[in-house]
Amino acid sequence: MSIFRIVALLLCMALSGEALAISKAEAEAERVRLSEEMNRLAKRSAWRGVDRTYRSLAPLVKKGVQLTFEDHYLGAQAAREMGNVTLVYRRLLLARGVRVDSDVTNWLADILRQYGEVELIIPDRFKGQANLAVA
Repeated sequence: MSIFRIVALLLCMALSGEALAISKAEAEAERVRLSEEMNRLAKRSAWRGVDRTYRSLAPLVKKGVQLTFEDHYLGAQAAREMGNVTLVYRRLLLARGVRVDSDVTNWLADILRQYGEVELIIPDRFKGQANLAVA
């Protein structure tokens, strides 16, 4: 391999690492912007907007950005206002993973006390209709 190719390869590697760092910094700045937007929407009780904004944070997590306790907690509040208990539960678990909080612990306990936790599995090969009934 010629010295020119080696220098070009090293230059490309250095630039790609720098681009990755810039990308993560930009992603973190976007998280801050979206978090502020969620707070503004929550103050106006625009819960659908909070939920939509929370969902738009998912691609940033894939880039290595860590969501805050407040991000997950607002996401859980939005899910509650929209009536989706499953999303409330999942988002509260994420919030608790960032910071242990008595409100979150109590809320999770209330959900488990009122609803319980069930896992339903239907094999892919099952072709009939499935009917769920309480025994």
